Amino acid sequence: MTGDLEFWLRYVGGVAVVTIQEHGEGRLLAADTLSKLIELERGRVVVELPARGLCRSHVIGKLILIHRRVVIAHGPHLRLCCPDGQVRAELRLTKVDRLIPTFETLADANRDF
Repeated sequence: MTGDLEFWLRYVGGVAVVTIQEHGEGRLLAADTLSKLIELERGRVVVELPARGLCRSHVIGKLILIHRRVVIAHGPHLRLCCPDGQVRAELRLTKVDRLIPTFETLADANRDF
């Protein structure tokens, strides 16, 4: 993605959860590392987006590219988690929520994964 975003990795219920947010404190997960993580997890990754901000076209474009890579390599396993808010509205507007399964809560995204 771009240099103004950070990717935070944690595991919830055995599923890799990558949280995307603006720069802050903590460990940065580089974009190439994100691609390797998706490969390692065989596509079973939830990308968690905040309710506000980050709704730039390049972020949505990168999500679509990541989704396509996952589908080609492993089938449709990538999921998005995004609470109601500005970002979710943008995902609906761009119809990305139809392309990539999008859930309101992390628990919903992890269910039956």
